[in-house]
Amino acid sequence: MQAIKKYIAANYKIDSLKMTLDIEKFLKAAVASGDLVKTKGKGASCFFKFPGAQARHRRDASSCARELKQRAAKTKAKLAITTALKATREKKTRISPNKQRICLPKMKKNAPIKVKHQRN
Repeated sequence: MQAIKKYIAANYKIDSLKMTLDIEKFLKAAVASGDLVKTKGKGASCFFKFPGAQARHRRDASSCARELKQRAAKTKAKLAITTALKATREKKTRISPNKQRICLPKMKKNAPIKVKHQRN
């Protein structure tokens, strides 16, 4: 029931709290006609499923463990690459203290160039 209300509130511009009675009526009618099957619970706040739906097959633990190890290896590789990229970016952007950064003013078209001399 809560999942249905949440879905309606997210996808439609309708107040799901006001539609509670209509949702309950629909669920009861669908169970009576055989369109839905109750699996657990009482009333409208229980678990429903379609009558022809099959249960999901669970995977064995070894295949899940293999997938987790592969995902972990991929994320470690991605982290190593990103840290290497960050390090190279930092090296490129660093300026040694002996070098001075020169900022040039924006130039207008056909304007004379003014050069300022720095005193030591």
